[in-house]
Amino acid sequence: MAEMARKQKISATLTVLTLFLIVAASAPAQPPQPAEPQPAGENKEKITVSERELAELVEKLSSDFFYERESAKKKLSQLGEVGQEAAKSALHSEDFRCRQAALEILALSPTRENVDAVISALRDSEISVRCAARSAIAKIGLAALEQLQQALKSAEGKEKELLQLAVNDAYRKIVVSAFNELATSLPGMGQFPGQYEKITKLGKAVTPVLVAIATDQSHPYRVHAIHALGELGDKDAIPALKKMVGTEEFSVREFVAEAAACALYKLGEKEPLEKITKAYRERGHLGNSGLALLYDRAGAYDKAEALIKQDIASGSPEAGKHFNLACVLSMQNKKEEALSELQTALEKGYQNAEWLKTDREIDSLRKEPQFKDLMKKYFPQTDLSELTKDEGDKAQKKEEKDTTPEKEKSTEKENK
Repeated sequence: MAEMARKQKISATLTVLTLFLIVAASAPAQPPQPAEPQPAGENKEKITVSERELAELVEKLSSDFFYERESAKKKLSQLGEVGQEAAKSALHSEDFRCRQAALEILALSPTRENVDAVISALRDSEISVRCAARSAIAKIGLAALEQLQQALKSAEGKEKELLQLAVNDAYRKIVVSAFNELATSLPGMGQFPGQYEKITKLGKAVTPVLVAIATDQSHPYRVHAIHALGELGDKDAIPALKKMVGTEEFSVREFVAEAAACALYKLGEKEPLEKITKAYRERGHLGNSGLALLYDRAGAYDKAEALIKQDIASGSPEAGKHFNLACVLSMQNKKEEALSELQTALEKGYQNAEWLKTDREIDSLRKEPQFKDLMKKYFPQTDLSELTKDEGDKAQKKEEKDTTPEKEKSTEKENK
């Protein structure tokens, strides 16, 4: 009896698959889709199978044995369009494991038709299949967003909620990928203007994802998600950022609260940062230079300027502080004064030519003849050809500094 049932199941699968192949053959020709890169180690040799063998592969997606399911999934993935059509037919299987495997296959080739099929699976009656569809969409990422957003416009109720979760999954993949790229290209990255432009160009739709990362206490990119919210400029993030600042008295430095306060300042909410800087000053957590760095991150360059000038006037005229001052003056387009401070920094021994070539806070100075003269005078061996490149082609970090009171006097935006 079991063998007869098995044969009937294969026959039924073969019938459905045949109908799909007939429909596919009669459909108008579509423009060719770009080929997806094969995962490393995959066998790229083209495999051909009969309709019965194809039906048996689909049936094995429902096998009780993990190895059989994985083997069938791999073979179907290698069959190109034929395997994809078989995977779409498998989405109609009564076995949820078959539908889950089919979604994994379709995610490897995100054509419009395959993405539509994956999105449709978000309505599946089985929760594990709906989760598999979300995972497939997250894997597809940017290629799925347009169709997801289109489907979201006409969705209602539970379906709309599921689609929104899927959209967030796709955005999350893009955001984390951007953070990974920054961490790889700029290890130990600090803050600099335009650092998160790959994220902010996605617009306010990415806000829920950034908030989710920012509120996840174990996420490695938590602080950077907070700073990205400040750059994004979406005021819908204000309530979440205020919760991160909290109501603490700041008896110790709170780095998450600092970041949230800086982001809020950029969004027009100035009170949290003022509260933190007041507490830090009263408790001796930071001196003027450290407080200036917080205002610099918040985009309050005038306040940063005033604090650095106070530090210098009080007898703390290190080269790095003159360089910091040049940076915040440059960001206010005070070019003449910024160049004067830069010259003072160099006269006092500022030595990092690479920072001078790449620090985006002094972008406005680089095309000035005086800047080039200073570079030639103090760094005659330095190649100045890059100074004429478009600012958008530059990428640079602003170093994080140790700004504890004990090390305040020797702290600079750039250690000599």
